[in-house]
Amino acid sequence: MTQKKHQPEIQPITAEEISPPMEESTSEVGEEKPLTPEETTVPLRRAYGYWILTLFVVFTGSLVSVSWYGWKLFETNAARLDSLMATQQRDQRALADKLEQTNGQMSQLSANWATQEKKTGEQITQTQQTTGKLSERLTALEHNLAAIQNRLGQGERAWKAAEIGFLLTRAQERLSIAQDPAGAAVALKLADQRLAALALPQTLPIRAAISDALIQLGKVDDFDAVGMALRLRRAAENVSQWPLIGAQTASATTEPIATVVTESTASTTTTANEPWYVRWPRAVWHPVAVWFSRQFTLTRSDQAVKESARASDDRETRLWLTAVREGLLSHDMHQMMSSIVEAQDWIAQHYAPDAPDVSQTLAALKATQDFYMGRQWPSFAPIFKAWDTSGLKSPTATSPIVQEAQP
Repeated sequence: MTQKKHQPEIQPITAEEISPPMEESTSEVGEEKPLTPEETTVPLRRAYGYWILTLFVVFTGSLVSVSWYGWKLFETNAARLDSLMATQQRDQRALADKLEQTNGQMSQLSANWATQEKKTGEQITQTQQTTGKLSERLTALEHNLAAIQNRLGQGERAWKAAEIGFLLTRAQERLSIAQDPAGAAVALKLADQRLAALALPQTLPIRAAISDALIQLGKVDDFDAVGMALRLRRAAENVSQWPLIGAQTASATTEPIATVVTESTASTTTTANEPWYVRWPRAVWHPVAVWFSRQFTLTRSDQAVKESARASDDRETRLWLTAVREGLLSHDMHQMMSSIVEAQDWIAQHYAPDAPDVSQTLAALKATQDFYMGRQWPSFAPIFKAWDTSGLKSPTATSPIVQEAQP
């Protein structure tokens, strides 16, 4: 109202200015009663009322819509806040439960830790006690080990001396009992090596005696046993070619066969004119007679010798020569000497001694027998005498016996 007082008065608007289309419509429809100037004049206050009403309605609708939107937004936010609060409370309760559970576990772990520490302390104490006992026992074992090593160091000499004595005794057995100079030489060489390892001055006389014995053994065993064995093997392979005692020469043995052949040819010519019943039995009997004549040989003593008997004699000769060869290679003197005697007797009884192969075989057997019967074995008495005087044969123990610790 204050604004209207200060504003100047405005001239009223005519009806034509307000609604000119109304005038056109009236003119088109028909002629009506014209309006008066009072009717056509509209006050300005009534037009403002329409605009104010329109603005009020628009404002009221906007306010209602804004209020309704704000209320919905408030409800949505409230629901969200409620859900967030519920979730937060639920998480807080879960966290509280977990914290309570964790506190229980921590208390249990603390109790277990305290128990384990107690047990560990007890175990450490027991371990320390056991370590102390073990250290004492280890000290005792070290003392016993030192004593044993001392005994072993002192007993090494006795052990080597016993080994040397055994080798010397073994050499004497191989020479005197087995008659094996090669084996005795090997035993003496081993004993000499053990004496050299001792590096003691009292072993020098023993080594000198062993050296002399080895030289004598080399002279005694100077016989080609392998060559003689091969020679006897070749003789055994050629036994079937040796002539027997009383056998004739080749020309003498061929003369009877020639006479038989001439006689047979003469008989065939003379019997050509005989009848068949005479010639047929003679022709059948003639090959049989020739075969029987070839199975026997005439000797000077007028004794028949079959081929089977010759084969058995040759087989027996091979057996005796093989026995001599095996005894020679195995150094079995008793078997070899008896086999030589038997082989010589058998060959002299069944074969011609004038044949070259027979005479060479008998000479080889004789040479082998003379060598092994005539050789002189060296004496090991100087070796054992030097061994007895060296003081190494029976050493005396100088250290007391220490009782070993039992585990």
